[in-house]
Amino acid sequence: MDKSGVKFSTDEVGNLINRAKASVDDFNYVPDVDLQTKAALSTVGAQAGKELTIGQLDKLRQGLYKRYNKAPEEQGIRAIIDEIDDLIEAKEPANALMSAAREANKRYKNLNYLMKHLQEHKEVQQQVEAAGM
Repeated sequence: MDKSGVKFSTDEVGNLINRAKASVDDFNYVPDVDLQTKAALSTVGAQAGKELTIGQLDKLRQGLYKRYNKAPEEQGIRAIIDEIDDLIEAKEPANALMSAAREANKRYKNLNYLMKHLQEHKEVQQQVEAAGM
């Protein structure tokens, strides 16, 4: 995706950081209690002054999802992820690139799933034939 040349300016990243900080307040964010949210804000805040490619922004998003999965009760993390999604959605062709990449990844996973089960079926069939059934 980075070869597409789609980048998010330092201003866009700065606005994302500000929106992320504001969005966690909607969930009664308490830094000493919501430790995963605090770490998520720190990670996002560390991007200040940087221009990010779509790949870097997506990697940031994936890292936030890992934090969210560790602490699903910390809804502020989900709000930060939503802010990243909104930023990507608002910028063409980033939105189209992300949609295409996610669709390709979904198809790849489905193909791997089918191939795995086909191989298992072949192994069972070979065992049945070897047993003379």
